[in-house]
Amino acid sequence: MEQNVTNALEKLRSKGVAESLAKMFKVSFGQTHQAYHGTDKKFAEMIISNGFSIKENEKNWFGNGIYFFEWSFSEAQNWAKNIKKFNPPVVIKCIIKYGKSLRLTEESHCKIVREFKLVMENTLRIPIKEPAAIDALAYLADIDTIKGVNVKGNHSHASYRG
Repeated sequence: MEQNVTNALEKLRSKGVAESLAKMFKVSFGQTHQAYHGTDKKFAEMIISNGFSIKENEKNWFGNGIYFFEWSFSEAQNWAKNIKKFNPPVVIKCIIKYGKSLRLTEESHCKIVREFKLVMENTLRIPIKEPAAIDALAYLADIDTIKGVNVKGNHSHASYRG
């Protein structure tokens, strides 16, 4: 995270924003879901050997994280093969264990993100992209799982970031 964003987050934390945010999210410990991660053979081998690693990327839909498709193996395979053009595409089946979740499939959680984004913009006095606001919110509210739907072209993707 950039230093000015980190400073703003610490300012918000000191004002009690983190505690207020943390109370807004349900804790779903123990709930698990089967999900699929599309990648290529080289990365699949690295994941199997070393586990997943999170890399920062401004193009991520819901901020930085590891993305999974909830719906089916074929959604992850389609993404890896036809969207990312991995050759050969590989799909890793995973079990996602929930903790504290931000559910962008619920209007109330989307509203929290929009309002938090405005707070960040007013605090930093610069425009903030939504994925950056989601990352900051997850950091302050100690959220470990984000569920959302991204619509691209004719496809909608249910994804977990965690």
